[in-house]
Amino acid sequence: MNTLLSFVVPCYNSEKTIGRTLDSIFAQDTDFCYEVIVVDNGSRDKTLDIISKFPNVRLFSEQLKGANHARNMGLKNANGEFIAFVDSDVVLDQKWSKELLSYIQDKCLLAAQGKVVRAPLNNKDAFLERYRCSQVDHPTNWLNLITRNYKLGQINTAACIYKTSTLKQVKGFSKVLKIHEDSDLTYKLRSLPYTAIGCTRSAVSFCYYTGGLFGILKKSIVSGYYTALLVSKWSLVRTRSESNEFIAKQFWIFHSFLGLLSKLGEYFGHFVLALNYPVELKREAQWIRKISLLPKDPNCCAYFENQKINIITE
Repeated sequence: MNTLLSFVVPCYNSEKTIGRTLDSIFAQDTDFCYEVIVVDNGSRDKTLDIISKFPNVRLFSEQLKGANHARNMGLKNANGEFIAFVDSDVVLDQKWSKELLSYIQDKCLLAAQGKVVRAPLNNKDAFLERYRCSQVDHPTNWLNLITRNYKLGQINTAACIYKTSTLKQVKGFSKVLKIHEDSDLTYKLRSLPYTAIGCTRSAVSFCYYTGGLFGILKKSIVSGYYTALLVSKWSLVRTRSESNEFIAKQFWIFHSFLGLLSKLGEYFGHFVLALNYPVELKREAQWIRKISLLPKDPNCCAYFENQKINIITE
């Protein structure tokens, strides 16, 4: 039987959650053939010991740091017609893959995601957990159709499914962007002469977080840095945007502080680009411009559930 779906799980020091992730994958309610690929990114904790307890996992190692590189390694070795990217801190509902694949095949989509729910790892009363879980579950206004607005939504690679042939056509994930690589990949799909992507709340996954307070502070700065690279690569313009997430009043100071860190990271990114523009990023941008100039199919669209939305391009 041919493999229909390849689960690709990138991981790095994921001992707290990788077991839950793999348990949820192997517990999927499926009637099709699938494989599970885990790509380790140089873990130094007990991640590999935990993975070894799952004999049906195909394990690969990627020395280049970043989930973008790990996912590309998974893509290179996948046999499935479709690829499900699942982060190592995500737990899938038992019917996740069946619901999302059915949705993709019914609408002839190139890629789709489900509903990603933030969940507390340990103590839900801890400040950081309460902050994360106070935010509205993704997707809410999941796709901003103003093409050049760099605040656009994206297919969230925490838990999503792509058509394998399409991923190979757009050369997979950026080799430069280690954050916002999912936004970049969504852009690349929307640059194709034809595209159809979608989102359904029927496929549910739960996202945990193990980085702690220092981790989220660091991530905010790094996120800003890679925002600068994304903006430069796609020649994006700033447009007024409103937050898609409700933040409780008791968190607004902390939320604003994270936003400030992200903005500092973005300014630093633009400064670095001015000094030394990465050659690989320039190559990616040049290739993107070529496919962006191809005539577009007027039926390019996105779906939210069964609602068809025409994709605006500029």
